[in-house]
Amino acid sequence: MGSQLPAFRMNLPNVLTLARFVMVPVFMLFLNFNTSETTLIALLIFLLAALTDFLDGFLARKFDQVTIFGKFIDPMADKLLMVAAWLAFIETGDLSAIAAMILIGRELLVTGLRVLAAAQGTVISAGPLGKLKTVIHMIMVIVILGSHLFDGGPWMLFFKATLVWASIIISFVSGLQYFYKAKKLFFSKPS
Repeated sequence: MGSQLPAFRMNLPNVLTLARFVMVPVFMLFLNFNTSETTLIALLIFLLAALTDFLDGFLARKFDQVTIFGKFIDPMADKLLMVAAWLAFIETGDLSAIAAMILIGRELLVTGLRVLAAAQGTVISAGPLGKLKTVIHMIMVIVILGSHLFDGGPWMLFFKATLVWASIIISFVSGLQYFYKAKKLFFSKPS
């Protein structure tokens, strides 16, 4: 097959990615009930979704099952999961609307940039900062959900605030990195 990737193939990595889409509304449903039990279930669903995020890419590379569909849909599933959590955290008071707007805005800008690049035949893969951003975002969500289950006192408030700021900063910096990688797209003439 050479360097050409198949456009779509229903394989285990793609099934795991699609399962993450299904987990998002279930995650939000349990989070919406706002009891200790349902928050714990929401946390477990989030952890399972995070595990599928790791597994789908790992399995696709290990078994040479990378597809164009997978490269496109995997980041979408990640973003949907994170945006769902951020929106829920606005409602619970764990995240300000401004912080959520910065985080969501970055995701929309980078997604738009990747779509623009794809339309011109270029794939902008996630770099190390983009992957670190995802890990920090996931840790932030886990800690915030955990804070609803366990009282950590003032240290928990400090830790949550630190993670929110770290998420904003790494989002901004990694977003700049994507735009730097794609700078030639802004100066190329349409074909």
